[in-house]
Amino acid sequence: MKHSIETLGGIEVIQLHGEIDLNVSPDLRELLTKKAQSPQDYFIFDMEDVSYIDSSGLATFVEFFQLTRENNSNILLAGLKPRVRSIFELVRLEELFIFCDSVAGAIEKVGGAPGSVLNSMDSAGD
Repeated sequence: MKHSIETLGGIEVIQLHGEIDLNVSPDLRELLTKKAQSPQDYFIFDMEDVSYIDSSGLATFVEFFQLTRENNSNILLAGLKPRVRSIFELVRLEELFIFCDSVAGAIEKVGGAPGSVLNSMDSAGD
């Protein structure tokens, strides 16, 4: 798993790439622990390039939820592939996270300012 952080429409988006499994969960845990130390109203993850997530990856996201719960942060997962989304839904994690069809839809949900990047993205379905 690789990650990058980009600002779109004035909002930080954490982009994850590849498989999230036992081999990379420690790296993800480290990233999320650092992010949790900077309280925010919301965290947006671009999951479009995540092809697989296992139970260790799910546990890492649940830990992140627990770390950010004190600040009432919302965690938005955008662009989940059907296979990945079904794994989150199988264990009822849609109760903890907000799913969005696209990053543009997630930014719109948190009230991000429309910008040229957003205008070029398809936000239908959010």
